[in-house]
Amino acid sequence: MDGDDFLQSRADWPTVASPMSHDLHATLRKHFGHKEFRAGQEQVMEALLAGRSALALFPTSAGKSLCYQLPALLM
Repeated sequence: MDGDDFLQSRADWPTVASPMSHDLHATLRKHFGHKEFRAGQEQVMEALLAGRSALALFPTSAGKSLCYQLPALLM
C-alpha cells in the first residue's frame, strides 16, 4: 500500500451516526466554548467513545488535545 492509498480525503471518511453526537456538541459548547469541531475531531472522539483505537494526525494547533480531553469528560 502506498501513501496515496493509505490517506483519504475527509470526504471519503465514513460518517458514524452516534447517540453520543449530541453530547459531544453540548460538551464542546459548555466546557470549551466552541460552536463546532474542526475537520476530523468528531470522528476521532466518536471512535474513542465507542471503545475503538484512533490515530489523530493533525497539524500543530489543529485540535488534537481536544480529541482526548472532551471524551474524558463524557466517560
